[in-house]
Amino acid sequence: RVWSPQSLRRVGGLEGLGVRYFEDRVGGPGSPPALRGLQEPLRRLLRSLLPPTGGALRSVTRTRVELQRTLSPDIVPGEDDAILVALEHDLRLLTAVAPEAEESADADPRYQLTHDFLVLAIRDWDAHLARRTRVGLAEITLDKKADLFALTGDAKVLPGCGTWVFLRAFSSRARWTEAQRRLMQAAGRRHLGRAGLALVIFALLGALVFAWYRNESRRRSEDAERELVERFLVADVSAAVGLRQDILALPSGRRRELIRDRRAQTGALDEMSSGRLDLLEICETPEVIRPRILYRLHRVSLDEALLIRSALTVCGPDAAEATWSKVEGKMPDAPRLLRTALALVAWDPPRPGRAARWRAFAPRLVQFLITSVQMDPTRSKQRIEVFEPLAETLRAPLLDAFRDPRASGARRSAAAALLADYAAGNVGVLIQAIAACEPETI
Repeated sequence: RVWSPQSLRRVGGLEGLGVRYFEDRVGGPGSPPALRGLQEPLRRLLRSLLPPTGGALRSVTRTRVELQRTLSPDIVPGEDDAILVALEHDLRLLTAVAPEAEESADADPRYQLTHDFLVLAIRDWDAHLARRTRVGLAEITLDKKADLFALTGDAKVLPGCGTWVFLRAFSSRARWTEAQRRLMQAAGRRHLGRAGLALVIFALLGALVFAWYRNESRRRSEDAERELVERFLVADVSAAVGLRQDILALPSGRRRELIRDRRAQTGALDEMSSGRLDLLEICETPEVIRPRILYRLHRVSLDEALLIRSALTVCGPDAAEATWSKVEGKMPDAPRLLRTALALVAWDPPRPGRAARWRAFAPRLVQFLITSVQMDPTRSKQRIEVFEPLAETLRAPLLDAFRDPRASGARRSAAAALLADYAAGNVGVLIQAIAACEPETI
């Protein structure tokens, strides 16, 4: 064959030329008849004669028996002699070694590679074949790394983490040499140590992130709770009722802390804000807060009184009895009586067996209701809703007030407005009211 620079480059240069030769002549189509089809056993045989990296060629010799053992079980008994003859005389890859001085003349002959230049060529050919499979690639990589590590002892030649995992996965540990075992153990200690350190670092980072996230979530939750209290202090009555329920749903300890912090803030609280904090605190210490709330009940607007009434349900029968004694004693003015009645509706609403007091108190309450509607007709609807639980008790006194011939037209109109709502659906009361009506007011 004529070799030119172009044809040499096509086969991969001098390195590729050696690989091409071994592929063709050692087990390939151009090999002697005794070697054809035996590429893998011949590869094992030649690898067994390779010296370690940097070692002398004569440092590795094998007896005929050892070489025959590397060929089995792929070789039929009796063919191994022909194979060795072909390698020694036809291809001139092997050469017999003179026996050592201490060996007898009839000792089993020993063989080595014929020349040093064969070492690199066989290594290249072996690597070329090994790269075709993962197992082969792992074996050749492990072999090279082990030789370098045994020669230098430098940790820089240890396989990287990915390579170490690859070598453990695809190389047979049972076939590792002592040098390969030392290499893999050293690499394992190095990578497992680094992995352990990385795991500790990640665990610490994870703990820090979790702690930060938990603190941030707690801070946001606390900010939202404080904002909820601030909104409750300034909200109108319709919104404040729902906000109060949201605050009462918080744990009692956290609720007390929010109230304490808000009272301790710089700047005095106005009367409404202080009173609303009392509405939150009444669930914790009703005996202490109840007198303050009752005091405010007689001084706030009717809207605010509605909110106070929703908080007074926790005060119980004792508070109801004390309030009844005030109502049944000295007659308070109209605003105070209406607000006191609000508290009584929350604590002691009319129910079977306990309605006598309400029936006795109803005529006075009706007179004050009529007066209140006269003074501010725009808020009559609100007053009607406030005392809706007393509708049945108030119907008869309202009917009497409506039919009172001494009452002015304005008072009768106010009584009619209240009666129209409290008696809605009660045909009997409405018929009596219509019977007492003048034609223009029907």
